[in-house]
Amino acid sequence: MRVLIVEDELDTLSEIEDCLRCYDETIEVESCSNPLLAIKAYRSQSFDAALLDIRMPEMSGLELAECLSAMSPGISFIFITAYNNYATEAFELNAVDYILKPIRQERLNKALDKIKKELSEKLNAAVTPPGD
Repeated sequence: MRVLIVEDELDTLSEIEDCLRCYDETIEVESCSNPLLAIKAYRSQSFDAALLDIRMPEMSGLELAECLSAMSPGISFIFITAYNNYATEAFELNAVDYILKPIRQERLNKALDKIKKELSEKLNAAVTPPGD
């Protein structure tokens, strides 16, 4: 699984990276502290999921999700934020989950389990011919 993390607070970015490694050491992670750099990284490689902060300079995580979805409609999103008032907008963007800070490993694990399940279902659908 390839995951893009976009978080402007460096301590939180490092914490999310550590949580991903604890969840599964084989996850490939690209981290960005700026949404504009994330778009640039996204153009050069593909990702299965993006973990996005919501309030960031230059562009919100919601705007970034819209942009990334336009580039690759199949990407899964988990929003990680200190604000609970953006959940409706996040789920309108087909978010897999919405996690409030401070991040708890168990909570992030549940969200990542959902993404793994989605990826597995997409892979099975691509491999299994219609009508089987």
